[in-house]
Amino acid sequence: MLAEAAVRPSVPLGALAELREFLVANLHHHHESEDEQLWPLLAAVARQAAAGLADLAC
Repeated sequence: MLAEAAVRPSVPLGALAELREFLVANLHHHHESEDEQLWPLLAAVARQAAAGLADLAC
């Protein structure tokens, strides 16, 4: 959606950049939370899943 909006002359580029930065920051936080909190918890209770979860980490 960001790429589609970027080519529309009616879309204010400043607002688009602000939205992009917001999405990037929140996506980074999401993945960081998975890597640091969720995957270790799941691996602790489901040892057989640990290797697969490690592959998902950054």
